[in-house]
Amino acid sequence: MAPAPQAMAREGPQIQVLTLADMEGAVAVLNEGFGSKTCCCCIPGTTSVSEVSKRYTKCPAKLSVSAIAKGLDGTVNGVLLVAEHGMPVYPAGIHTTKPGEIYIEQIAVSAAARGQGVGGKLLDWCESVARERGAKVITLAVLRGNPAIKLYKRKGFAEKPEEDECEYCCGVVFVCCLMGRPYGLCSPHVGAFDMQKLLV
Repeated sequence: MAPAPQAMAREGPQIQVLTLADMEGAVAVLNEGFGSKTCCCCIPGTTSVSEVSKRYTKCPAKLSVSAIAKGLDGTVNGVLLVAEHGMPVYPAGIHTTKPGEIYIEQIAVSAAARGQGVGGKLLDWCESVARERGAKVITLAVLRGNPAIKLYKRKGFAEKPEEDECEYCCGVVFVCCLMGRPYGLCSPHVGAFDMQKLLV
């Protein structure tokens, strides 16, 4: 049985529900991870504390399914932003959650905390919340070539088959326009795909 989602933390990072008070630290981690990715116009993928806080002010219920990881010194070193059916997904239009689905919008770990199990603990916390709420599947989208794919597979996620070639091509164009080629111009990896974990 998975640990209670309210506070998984006796060793290593402390995982807890995201609050508006922790938003500054959470956004700093998001910007560290996603700010290096730029669109074709060279606009960084950073966001502001007020912009992210506004999403949660409009839908406070999203706080209860999202989490942060804190180090022993209280520094936020991991973030997990989640939506369930009926909650808005960011960015708008990228995904529509179905009944019984938990969708991971973003997961990020600070560079200083990588390799310490923070991402895995955030995913475990997410699974605990999903099971507690009766969800049947957890879904996330990931860029091809992202090293985190190995972690997702270890945690039981599998690639969701593409629905059709048109969807694949549109996804490649969207990702290239939004973020360029974050894993290198010479990388054969381009676009993104969905992964899912069935909760049985």
